[in-house]
Amino acid sequence: MQIGLNLTSITPFAREWIFADPRRQAKVIPPVAPATATGYLTRDLAWTEPHKFEPAARNGQWARNFTNRVTQFPVLRFMDWQRTNGSPLVAWAVRRTTANSFTQADWGGSPQKGVAFELIADLCKLVTANPWLCVPHLADDDFVARMARFFASNLTSAHTVYLEFSNELWNAGPGFGQGDWVNLNTFAATPKVTYTKFVGDHLRRVFGIWSAEFALASAPPRLVRVVAGQAANPAVATGLCTHLGTGGFDAVSCAAYFDPRNAANKWPLYDATTTPATILSDCVAHLRTRTLPNITKHKALADTHGVPLLLYEAGQQLTASGKTVSYQRAMEAAQDDAGMGALYRELLDGAKAAGVDLLCHYASTDGRDSGGMWGIWETQDQKRSTKGDAVLDWIKLNP
Repeated sequence: MQIGLNLTSITPFAREWIFADPRRQAKVIPPVAPATATGYLTRDLAWTEPHKFEPAARNGQWARNFTNRVTQFPVLRFMDWQRTNGSPLVAWAVRRTTANSFTQADWGGSPQKGVAFELIADLCKLVTANPWLCVPHLADDDFVARMARFFASNLTSAHTVYLEFSNELWNAGPGFGQGDWVNLNTFAATPKVTYTKFVGDHLRRVFGIWSAEFALASAPPRLVRVVAGQAANPAVATGLCTHLGTGGFDAVSCAAYFDPRNAANKWPLYDATTTPATILSDCVAHLRTRTLPNITKHKALADTHGVPLLLYEAGQQLTASGKTVSYQRAMEAAQDDAGMGALYRELLDGAKAAGVDLLCHYASTDGRDSGGMWGIWETQDQKRSTKGDAVLDWIKLNP
């Protein structure tokens, strides 16, 4: 089983690295909020944490610590870098390019357009990684074709491109504008249209365009068309696979998170006295009774169609969803507990035993707050972490 990595958004306020354009002169950003910092050039800085910087390596393009770290992962998922959730992109002409002042994924003006495709291709060639790409949900046919043509000609036949249409189209939670778009065109439409038909037709359209463009390229990468579903509801992926038919896609995918939710899908009534050990014990139960069984169900679906199962995201999911909770410190302490490392090993072992081909951890770097602690590292220059050590040690033991 391969281990991939979801790269988190590029912004100094999320402790991510910013890469540089050697043609522009560096300018230090003062410690101000993103809303008031618009207009500063930041592409010549590599950030290790807010308001500290160092020159980026490799001709001013990529920070060396960053490339050294991600080169350990054969697949990089660019969902966050592309600003897939709620993407406003429709026409190719308005996409982000290397000529723009900002190339960060979610900072530096509105609307947010994500990282330039040129930089994604450059990174993948530099670190010999295969990209997992997400097509914006509003993209017109011309955009879809040009995006396919770009990666078909700017990567090599040694690469594999994992292709997904948007991200979690079933998710209508805050920040998932694509889920709202689906709802408006299905359940709220007149007459009503099923999720399977609406999303399935778009998958057929996008997959068809990419397949045609790759067929025209002289030496294109291998294309893997991914049908992504909802982990807790295998019917989502099942319906899409049936709609497309065997041969209409190349892989099935779902997420694989663990958290403390109980059999009723509710968080326990934690309080200020809750300990990290209690939270981790509840996570073990969730992993064994929900996470791993959901993987098994999706693997059976993939087997039915003769395709591999890929996990587009996976890891721990301890979050207060932005709320202030009395047990926040216990959740944070759990990130460093040896029990968290054991949970990661059990997740990875279980996914491998189930026959998963690829697991993409979510995510690379992230801080600690009520919105979650998603990263396996908190900063790009963090040397050791419980989650990071568990993942990298597993990779070494499972070449």
